[in-house]
Amino acid sequence: MFRDKLPLAASVVACVAAFVVAGLPVSAGEVRSLSPQKDISEHWVPEVAPPDTWSVKDGVLICKGQPHGYIRTKKEYANYIFKFEWRYKPEGAPPDPNSGVLLNIAEPHKTWPKCIEVQLMNPDAGSIFPLEGGVVEGAIKKLQGKAKPMGEWNSYVITVRDGQLSLVFNGEVVNQGTGLEPRRGTIALQSEGWEIHFRNISIEDLDEERRNWDK
Repeated sequence: MFRDKLPLAASVVACVAAFVVAGLPVSAGEVRSLSPQKDISEHWVPEVAPPDTWSVKDGVLICKGQPHGYIRTKKEYANYIFKFEWRYKPEGAPPDPNSGVLLNIAEPHKTWPKCIEVQLMNPDAGSIFPLEGGVVEGAIKKLQGKAKPMGEWNSYVITVRDGQLSLVFNGEVVNQGTGLEPRRGTIALQSEGWEIHFRNISIEDLDEERRNWDK
């Protein structure tokens, strides 16, 4: 019986090891929804683009794509897991619809602030690169072919911990980076050219998790 359990134990160890290598936390803290029910002001602050660039319908956050700008979190984060699903409106879409996730934004807020961007633009979704003096080392800046066909939902799990970044794209670890600068800041979803939808948005503050362990 003990021998029969060895493969299972080995599988568990391998799974945990994979999480550590990918920069993902093994333990879980409190997960908070950032999906608004009626209005973006429940969880988000609009910057550059006016509030009516964004709307909420049936639990889906809808961005018109014009004008350019973003909505950001009300709180700054340094260590966190940010999850969401996204898709572009397929009807009439250009071949390269554009948006992105801006991490660790440093003020002042402007169309392209100092931060790290995780790309949502097709066909380069999953690429990671710095903006306006931000820093990320070792990330793939031109990743292609990972997004689902236009109109289908994609999932992102972005983990930032101790200056390291990991992206799980549709269940697969596809990109990682280190040496992040800024090390903390707000998180934003971009309006950048075409209608994009977001749902099941959540944040787990890993610093809060650490404080709970220290109690």
